[in-house]
Amino acid sequence: MQRLVFRRLSTINNSQRGWRKYLNQLKDRPASHITAFAILHEVTAILPFPLIYFPLKWLRIGEYLPIPIEYIQEGNKKINRVRTRYGFEPLDESSMVLVNLSMTYAIVKLLLPLRIGLSLMLTPWLASVITRSLSVVQRVKTKLFK
Repeated sequence: MQRLVFRRLSTINNSQRGWRKYLNQLKDRPASHITAFAILHEVTAILPFPLIYFPLKWLRIGEYLPIPIEYIQEGNKKINRVRTRYGFEPLDESSMVLVNLSMTYAIVKLLLPLRIGLSLMLTPWLASVITRSLSVVQRVKTKLFK
């Protein structure tokens, strides 16, 4: 019975199915993999913004939400103070930009499990790209400054 349990545990460790294989690679080379994961995590947070915001804007989904117009106007007034301070034109009082941005932010936050999984999956690839690029830079640097 003990031998069977040991064999099952060793099989699981050797096959490394699912996300465990990426986690073990992270343990082997922590600096490059942590850097790659951080970069991918931020890219997967920023990249979806225009991909989600513009369809929301074109479909005018924000207009169908039960948000009182007073709240939208008050939010636009506060944002307009910041926009004029930095030299941008103020938004229209009934502009739905903030509603669309808020919905986009919420959708990106809801996608967090998918973003983490994608970042974990692509981490070894990006870590190898970063490592190879740095080694090429190091070789060029040593050749130029001998």
